[in-house]
Amino acid sequence: MRIYSSFVSTPIWLKYEHIVYDGGWITHAVILLTDLSRRLAMIPHEVLILERYALAPSSWEQDDAQSLFGSHFEAQASHLGAASPRRQVLTTANAEVLWEAARASSREEWENDYSSSYAIHAFKSHDLHDFDKITLRYVLSRQSNFARAVYPAVQHAIDTGIIALEE
Repeated sequence: MRIYSSFVSTPIWLKYEHIVYDGGWITHAVILLTDLSRRLAMIPHEVLILERYALAPSSWEQDDAQSLFGSHFEAQASHLGAASPRRQVLTTANAEVLWEAARASSREEWENDYSSSYAIHAFKSHDLHDFDKITLRYVLSRQSNFARAVYPAVQHAIDTGIIALEE
């Protein structure tokens, strides 16, 4: 099992990451982190190991990048919006109710569910169909997985005056 994360701030990792770094990304960001995590996991509250989709629900491969950024011009975004402030908190008591609600949701066939992801490591290293760059209009149209994932934060920034709407 490999543990993937670049969100490490432990003093041990900071001390050793430059020592083991050999020019490759994997050396300090994956191998060192995995080794440290395995050794420190026996200490209560020292290491939190999340499943892969929590931090990396896609990859840098062209198909994943196309799935994330590719536009679906036929998609309607009217049912989408910020999460309800009265949304149920997940507990063992209501897990089945939430599971059934998720199954009955009106997601598009192409739409990915990033609700279990803390971050989306977005890669665009290929030329993609129907995608050039991220713009405010692109996000507000909500016709791609990336746009739908970041829309609530962008809409909040617009509502609070942090981002001005394009004219």
